[in-house]
Amino acid sequence: MSESEILREILDIYEKYNPFFNYLILEARRKIIPYLHQVEFTARTMLRRPLRTLIADEIGLGKTITALVVLRKMWKLGIVKKILILVPRILVRQWIMELRRMGFDRWIKRIERNTINYLVYEGFSDGVYVASMDLVKREPYFQYVKKIDWDIIIIDEVHRLGKDTERFRKLGEGLVGSFPDRHALFLSATPHRGDPEDYISRLRILDPYLLSGRNLDNIKFYSLTHNVLIFRRSKIDVNDLYEGRKIFTDCQLEAIVTSATEEEQEYHTLLIRFLRTKVSEFYEKIGREAKALGLLTALIFKRASSSPYAAMRTMENMLRKRAEFLRQIESKMVSLEEYEEEASSIANAIFGLSFDDYSDYYEDVSLEPDEVLNRFAAKCSIFLSEEDEKTLRRLSDLAKKISENDSRLKTVKLLVKAYLEQGRKVIVFSEYKDTVNYVYNSLVNELGKDAVVRMTSDEVGDERKFISIRRRFEKDSQCKVMVATDVASEGLNLQVASVVINYEIPWSPIKLEQRMGRVWRLGQTRDVIINTIFIAVENDKDVLDIIYRKLIAMGRSVGIRKPLVGEEAIFIDMKSKQIPLQLVEVSRNKKKKKFSEHTLITEYLLGGREALNEMVEAIIRTINRLKEDLRRYNIFPMIDKTMLRKFIKDCTGFNDSQEVFNVLEKLLKTVLNNAKRRGLKLEYDYNKDRLIIIARGGTPIGIEDPVTAYRYIKKILEYLSSKTRRKVPYIVAYDDMDADLYIYKTSIVLVDKQGNENILYSEPVGVLVDKDGLKIVRGSELLNLICRAINRFAFEVDEYRYDLNEDDKLRILSMVKEFGQELMRKVSLDFWRYRDKLSRYYWRDRRDNWAPDLRTCTARTGNLIGIIKFTSEREAEKERTIDPLTRKRIELKAMRISLNYEKNAGREAIDVSDKEHFDILSRDPNTGEVRYIEVKGHAGPSMVAELSEEEYRVALEKGEKYWLYIVYNVETDNPQLTAIRNPIKNMKVIVKERKTYCFKPYG
Repeated sequence: MSESEILREILDIYEKYNPFFNYLILEARRKIIPYLHQVEFTARTMLRRPLRTLIADEIGLGKTITALVVLRKMWKLGIVKKILILVPRILVRQWIMELRRMGFDRWIKRIERNTINYLVYEGFSDGVYVASMDLVKREPYFQYVKKIDWDIIIIDEVHRLGKDTERFRKLGEGLVGSFPDRHALFLSATPHRGDPEDYISRLRILDPYLLSGRNLDNIKFYSLTHNVLIFRRSKIDVNDLYEGRKIFTDCQLEAIVTSATEEEQEYHTLLIRFLRTKVSEFYEKIGREAKALGLLTALIFKRASSSPYAAMRTMENMLRKRAEFLRQIESKMVSLEEYEEEASSIANAIFGLSFDDYSDYYEDVSLEPDEVLNRFAAKCSIFLSEEDEKTLRRLSDLAKKISENDSRLKTVKLLVKAYLEQGRKVIVFSEYKDTVNYVYNSLVNELGKDAVVRMTSDEVGDERKFISIRRRFEKDSQCKVMVATDVASEGLNLQVASVVINYEIPWSPIKLEQRMGRVWRLGQTRDVIINTIFIAVENDKDVLDIIYRKLIAMGRSVGIRKPLVGEEAIFIDMKSKQIPLQLVEVSRNKKKKKFSEHTLITEYLLGGREALNEMVEAIIRTINRLKEDLRRYNIFPMIDKTMLRKFIKDCTGFNDSQEVFNVLEKLLKTVLNNAKRRGLKLEYDYNKDRLIIIARGGTPIGIEDPVTAYRYIKKILEYLSSKTRRKVPYIVAYDDMDADLYIYKTSIVLVDKQGNENILYSEPVGVLVDKDGLKIVRGSELLNLICRAINRFAFEVDEYRYDLNEDDKLRILSMVKEFGQELMRKVSLDFWRYRDKLSRYYWRDRRDNWAPDLRTCTARTGNLIGIIKFTSEREAEKERTIDPLTRKRIELKAMRISLNYEKNAGREAIDVSDKEHFDILSRDPNTGEVRYIEVKGHAGPSMVAELSEEEYRVALEKGEKYWLYIVYNVETDNPQLTAIRNPIKNMKVIVKERKTYCFKPYG
């Protein structure tokens, strides 16, 4: 069926190249509904060779799906065959699951200790290799992996490739930066972590042509990287600008303050006094801060703010180990300088970055903060005097007593019970495994073991246990609470829960962002609640009152988008669209000082509330300059909704996902009706204007999304389409307009140095020719025209003479080519601007081979996919009013055209119109085929033919040997011939007065 063949070829091209259709993955185990921000990324990068960019969308916006859809497209097109995916160890399983969801099942290979030898033996054959980044950075794994000619490398949570780390040197520079023509996709929700050079170093990996020695920390550079090297979208953007509807539920953040018992007041007062005295004493003696001692006091402070149990474990460990480490110092086995160096490393890992960076300093990547801190605290016990030992013992005894009546714990249990009554699932986060165990045991006693699960490094380290716990929390309705450290806060999707409780103050905004992102993401159906628990003691109150509230107030007045530019203690109010600040620098005594959690605690211990006030005022002064910082870093570029929609339409031919669905639903109705006429037994119905397919056995299947609609369209077209393609299909639709639609495949190609053409992108493009001239139609407009043609029962023309005059042909082909060139310009504008301007600023070497490039890329007008002719009754009426003399001239000209057509086809034809009730007798000398041809000529574009009773009798008698040649536009410079075999079978016949038989298209 010609109409089915045209539609099938169009949809095949869309499926390969169109950014919307790339997400309609029929083999996916779960449907993927394309969101506009994901489609935009696919559109903006669809011509890039190599594709090297960072997807930095906020947590929960579907970065993994976006990356895998792009990967699948490149895989299907044969662009990539050897694929390496590097992720944190905890995410390996999740990536494998997502790859299976995309249909990569038999191609997935995991790089592990027990598989590496086999993979090396077989030479790393084509496939998708998934590995832990910390495994691959080690020897001999790295040397094995480095030797492979990977087509693309994907790195998730790429912020872990911190500058000067082993990950950066080996995975970043070694596998990506050293291969500038290799495809590379980076993913991270926190791309900028406060240090401009650290951030820029990762961009240099993506673009190795950025010149070294250049200061790129400036507004011009950052603004040019957006939508080229980095793509960043927020949940607010998705709701308000991209979708125009509520994709993401609301997120309510609440600081929960609870009263303290007398023991808790005494405990915290004694603790603060003790720590403040230790810092002050040392400061007075040497006139500077001792890094080791400062870190020690800060970590005890943090542990005490978490839970009395965690603090007690640390203090007991210090008391137990003090004598041993004193002996090491006295025997010079270790030096104070070594302590200072280790303190700096730990401070960077714990306070300056986040949980995931411990493995850059410690070989054991399964270490929790507890183990690192307790180990270091034990070493630092040398700073304690014998009097300090007594104080620590008193504090430890108080901590034990508080554990029996813990206000923070009681508050959390009260909240958990309230949320469980609402039918919610809850995740309780703590920085420390000690605190998690403490809370977990208490909740198990309260709610029962079936209701609570725990997720720490112990569980993550055992993959079977990890999968079992995760599955239980997601699937078991009885399991309602997860208590976890930050090993569960990065990369895991836990939107089955809708409440996050931060057990202690989340000093690190990255941790807060990661935790929140586990539940506030695509797929979340309930409004999300984030609770942070404060106990009404001196340190918690001061942090809440001074740091959080003032920063909230100032943050709300800054603007609607705020980037994560450093770790800062800040309470986030998403209703005011505020995003946490990262590490900032402020002037103090004419010197720049970085403010991190560590700095805040140390200043507080030195000067109390007044000192903290002073630092908060300094932070607020920095907040006042935040607008300039936003323009400088430009992580969230301002997006114009109108321009965004226009870009999507220009690049894809569709406005949004809803339009794609509407067109596909309309198309499905059309092919269903057509299939029914062709004898396909497929039942369907409508329910409240929604199409329903009745499957075998009577099961109704609602067509509620574009994936389902597309699946059934493909199935029906497979039934209707011819197995072998003859020539370009030509169909006729009986309509109220008169026009010809020529559908071409246009492509944007990359021409290499050898002259070979590689297709970057293809699209079906229609040229509609009518009385008003020529018009390009594509996307939804093109598919709607095809629906229109099929609904008016477009019959197929068996043969035709497609012989446009040179001027018309040139105009049509030029229009299609110009469309391709303009599409390339629109898609590539930001990319071209990035390369051109950076080269002009002498920040980038212009001698790259990247595409698209005007020197190597161009548009090509490819094959003609099909022709659709729309013809109307109006033109048929005009033909009937033509005078007899003109009619005779038209018929003679039509006869000459038909005889020439037969001659050019190699058949022997004679004019028998004066003695038979048909016009031409034609015979093929090679095959012996005989044709009895009736010729009808029309001055204009009409496709209606009238036969006399005698002519009709001959047509009936000759059957498949009878041909009707309709020659139209005879009075123009470009007459056309169409040949219909057995018109009685293929055309609608109307019997008119005096036994005249009018042949016309069905409709």
